[in-house]
Amino acid sequence: MAARMIMAWRPSDRLKLELNVNGSVDRSDPQALQLVSILASPTAPSVGELNAVLAPLNVRRAANWSTDEARPSGNRKLFQAILRADLDLSESVTLTSISTYNHLSQKMAFDLDGTDFQIVDAPQDDGSIEDYNQEIRLSNANTVGAIFRWTLGGLYNKSTVNEDQWITYKHAASNNADNLFINASGIDTRAKIENWAVFANGEFELTSDLTFKAGARYTKSINDTYICGYSPGDGNVAKLFTLLGELLGGQSVPLSTTDCYPLNDQLLPGTPYLDKLSEDNISWKTGIDFQASPDTLLYANVARGYKAGSYPAITAATQAELKPAKQEAVTSYEAGVKTRFAGNLVQLNGAVFYSDYRDKQVQGTVTSDLFGLLQQLQNIPKSHIFGVEADLILRPIAGLTLTGSGSYLKTKVDEYESINTYGEFTDFSGDRLPFAPTWTLIGDIDYRVPVGSGTAFVGGTVNYRSSVDAYVGASRLAFPSGVGANRTQLEYPYRIDGYTLVDARLGYEFADDRVTISAWGKNIFNTYNIQNAISYGPVAVRATGLPATYGISLGVKWY
Repeated sequence: MAARMIMAWRPSDRLKLELNVNGSVDRSDPQALQLVSILASPTAPSVGELNAVLAPLNVRRAANWSTDEARPSGNRKLFQAILRADLDLSESVTLTSISTYNHLSQKMAFDLDGTDFQIVDAPQDDGSIEDYNQEIRLSNANTVGAIFRWTLGGLYNKSTVNEDQWITYKHAASNNADNLFINASGIDTRAKIENWAVFANGEFELTSDLTFKAGARYTKSINDTYICGYSPGDGNVAKLFTLLGELLGGQSVPLSTTDCYPLNDQLLPGTPYLDKLSEDNISWKTGIDFQASPDTLLYANVARGYKAGSYPAITAATQAELKPAKQEAVTSYEAGVKTRFAGNLVQLNGAVFYSDYRDKQVQGTVTSDLFGLLQQLQNIPKSHIFGVEADLILRPIAGLTLTGSGSYLKTKVDEYESINTYGEFTDFSGDRLPFAPTWTLIGDIDYRVPVGSGTAFVGGTVNYRSSVDAYVGASRLAFPSGVGANRTQLEYPYRIDGYTLVDARLGYEFADDRVTISAWGKNIFNTYNIQNAISYGPVAVRATGLPATYGISLGVKWY
């Protein structure tokens, strides 16, 4: 359920206010996953690793999940309020304030392994995010006929993030006598994040056809983080780490079920991981627009951008495993054209671009002597993307619109060494980046014809996406199926094959466009497709795309 209210108010000719208040409640369950591979313990495979049933291929509903405390369930609540004020200080300069408040809370349970065992599950994932953002800017960008258009501003953002997650593994290899039969870990994560920024942007018309653009932003980010791995349930993890502290750190630190167990630099448990990630950067963009004709725009841009670093939330045995990924940087180069011709019957946009990344953040793998393979956000020191994209709109006859778009991507890791999803140290140089399809093609046909006092319409869309890798190296690193009790349905479980989906629609718009009724179908040929492939320790699971889905929509406008 979702609701939204927007109010606009003009208390004077110079002041305009707009308030947007919205919220939603989502109680839908998480999607059940398909188990396709198990990387069993080489010395003592667990009951779950030996007996979990692998899902048959190309069967969308062949999924499994736990029916006990880890049964998938969901409850998310979101509230948002946005207040925008525009005050005209003069005929050409406007002061704008944008204040935003967001609050998200969730109570979730996930079955992560796609089995009715608890090899790795998350029966509790509760948390909240409270976020406040304030932006103030001065601008004359809306001034008609201005040769120089500029914007100056600043921004402050504060977020409070809390997450309390349980990971259960009572049917995994780590649950054995040597480990005191550990079976569950809690991860209490709390963060206070503050961002400050100042920015400036300008557009200057060098001639009537040539415009120079430039902008820059300085950002300072501080992330104060608290992470505590604790021992829910029977407290066996607390007992084990009390013993490890005595053996490795030479000191007895008795732990309760709520105390933090990951070993610190002195190899002792009992203290939370406290750290502050302080980063700053200057992002910028510059470019040229050339209006070659009234219907043709040529442009070229160069830009630098950043993404802030963050901390992992994993079942770490030592605090050293909780180190954050640092901010990533990208320098991008782009040139393109936007044109219309044949009396606006044809519209063509195209661009070529190159993105040079430093410390790009990707989902990687880290090994723990106690908990095995863990997922962790990591940095790729050097990588790049080359791409070409275009979209074309044709209106050959009245009422008929043909739309096509496509992109080609060539991605490459230039420098990156880490643990792969099977626990082996690997040089990933030369591999492609995750979730970057070489080809993406979309075609759409829409035909509208007057019928009675309204308009009937019919249309369809075809979407094609070539294969992608869910992790770096997924297309060349084969699953070690001949080792021990390892089992798989796929040689490359983290490679996602390409697919083509077809949608269709049929409807009628009544007079004045106030009432629209339509029937539609998505994936009408029921094409089996995979949207994600995920590594959770010893298991490889996949999330399928939706099957053929049909519906009827009714839209009514009052104004």
